[in-house]
Amino acid sequence: MASDPTAPNAHRFGPLPDARRAVWVGFARWERTYFPNFVGLVVEELRADYCRMRLPWRPELEQPAGFVHGGAIATLIDTVVVPAVGGAYDEHRRLLTLTMDVQYLGAVAGVDAVAEGWGGAAGPLGGVLRGGGEGSLG
Repeated sequence: MASDPTAPNAHRFGPLPDARRAVWVGFARWERTYFPNFVGLVVEELRADYCRMRLPWRPELEQPAGFVHGGAIATLIDTVVVPAVGGAYDEHRRLLTLTMDVQYLGAVAGVDAVAEGWGGAAGPLGGVLRGGGEGSLG
């Protein structure tokens, strides 16, 4: 059973082998600024076929109605599956999104957004997005 409410699916996945972890441990912490770290994405956990990332809330991510912009949320969703899929390989692979469908079920306001992504041996790509901390996820 999951003990972390922001990571209810992590327990389903085993540890990432050390060689593969070495490939992905610096993901989103590059020396050069790329869009995911420009937005502020942070990797919180890597497992075999699984990744959890956080988009720390800050006012610059809001749209005029006071909610986190859908593009920032889509960036988190798009990015969290990269280490989940890429972690299946012993060497770095160049990965990109060819198509993505996002159905927004609510809004994020004043809190960090946390996403879990999985793929590879675990089956089709999947993911869950939650708000973490004080504020609202409507």
